Amino acid sequence: QNIKDNSKIVPSTLVVELQDYIEKNYAHESGEIIENLTIEHKLQAFSPDYFNGSNVDYFSYSHSNCEAAQRAISKKEAGAAEFLVGELPKPDATFREISLDSLVRFFINPAEFFFKVRLGLTFPRDLEISEDKENFELRGLSRYKVADDFLSAFLDKADLETIKTASLHSGVLPLAEVGRHKAEDLALKIEQFNERNNLHIRGGQLADLEVDLEISGFHLTGKLNHIWQNGQMISRYGSMVAKDHLQTWIRHLVLNSLVEGGYPQNSFLTGVEKLQKGNWVGWKFMPVENARTILKTMLELYWQGLHKPLRFFPNTALAYAEVLDNPQKEKKAAFRKALVGWFGSDFGKPGECEDAYFKRLYRLEENSINEEFAELAMRVYKPLLASRGKL
Repeated sequence: QNIKDNSKIVPSTLVVELQDYIEKNYAHESGEIIENLTIEHKLQAFSPDYFNGSNVDYFSYSHSNCEAAQRAISKKEAGAAEFLVGELPKPDATFREISLDSLVRFFINPAEFFFKVRLGLTFPRDLEISEDKENFELRGLSRYKVADDFLSAFLDKADLETIKTASLHSGVLPLAEVGRHKAEDLALKIEQFNERNNLHIRGGQLADLEVDLEISGFHLTGKLNHIWQNGQMISRYGSMVAKDHLQTWIRHLVLNSLVEGGYPQNSFLTGVEKLQKGNWVGWKFMPVENARTILKTMLELYWQGLHKPLRFFPNTALAYAEVLDNPQKEKKAAFRKALVGWFGSDFGKPGECEDAYFKRLYRLEENSINEEFAELAMRVYKPLLASRGKL
């Protein structure tokens, strides 16, 4: 079974051969010899079934696992406590000095930021089971990494052939001729993608813009790049999700908060709808008159999220706000859309509640999509949606 979720996987070749041999040479009175000889063990060695005598096939002599099973039972009976009751003490003044990248990272996942930055805790990522065969496809994170390197080469006018060679030797691409073919195919798609981007760029590229803003007691620093005479371009060869819109929005607010001669106040976000097909999609963010006021609100939410985890779930909140952006839709419809985003659906991707950091904070709640969530969702996304338009 799979060590992550206990789902069925193909057994070892040796096990399969042993089962075949037994079926051909032995019999059982029930007629199902393999089923009667096979014991499917539990996912964890500390499962109570190994110690409560409920099944004679399950037994263990491990004292430590027995103690863990007893603790699991007692915790379940008593009910697990909330992770955090109340608020943490006030952060020191250094937290008011914040980089642009850190502010973006906070809104992409406030719970993860709270655990890592405020508490110094990091949850390990799920174990990946390596396949016992040669890879002939480019998919998932590997595809994203190669695509990102290729797109950066186009945007920065770097040597694409050098990037291709480096990718081939990195082990990310399939081996030999298959890898070269995949690299050429992906490079062609990204070149076409970049040509679509260029249709919305006017004039020459401007110098990077240094960010040094004092807003309501906060000092925000960083850099804005990839700016042309008609706007800054934020582009990723990947399916667009909430984090892409949030990053663009925060950088757009910063651009509109800076008073620099000759710099534009528009921003563009481009990506693809389907990564496999590479369908181009884009949005334009129009100038924002009260950018500093909105940025102040974002910084205040960041400060609030350092005291106590902010009930802001980016993907779910965007789904909620986009429904209410239609004046013909009611709040009930928005909540229904948000619930699908939070819990997931039977036929789609897992819900946002499966994120390790959100799960640790909200796993005991029957429904985390409440009025506090709704208020925060609109507070962040309402001005964003007012500025954003589809290209």
